[in-house]
Amino acid sequence: MMSVLYEAAAPGDPTHMQAGYWVVHYGMQLLTAWAFSDPDVKIQLCQSKTFDKWLQRLVLKTSEVSVFFHSFASINDIGRPTETFRGLIIENLL
Repeated sequence: MMSVLYEAAAPGDPTHMQAGYWVVHYGMQLLTAWAFSDPDVKIQLCQSKTFDKWLQRLVLKTSEVSVFFHSFASINDIGRPTETFRGLIIENLL
């Protein structure tokens, strides 16, 4: 799931940006629901070797505002119950 969202956040071909938006939009909704149903999802997400690059691409490096908005909102929702997760997010964005 992370690799699909990573690729969709900044497609190489600008004509694929709209499709990338929909992949990110629904992918992040799925990830959020999954994280709420299984607490291990947050742990596995943060322990991924590519978490920092994945997070930066979805939030900081995307050129599409709507991709940024949906990514940031979903990540914020995932981190809502615990401040530890939010701390990891901030640490990886800096």
